Amino acid sequence: MHEENRYSDGKYAASGKLIEGESTLDKIADTPVESNPYSPQEISVPEVDVIIKEVSVLEKYLQ
Repeated sequence: MHEENRYSDGKYAASGKLIEGESTLDKIADTPVESNPYSPQEISVPEVDVIIKEVSVLEKYLQ
């Protein structure tokens, strides 16, 4: 389970459906983060680059 992001409440929208790859999502979520240089009170910048090499969009789930 992932935590709520109190910094982005009401500011951003994200939608999608994870069909498989929860372990990959967990690895991304567990990436250590540091202060955002543009907003130091926001701890949101990954300490290392997170690169998603492949994404699949399945039409049957676009309803």
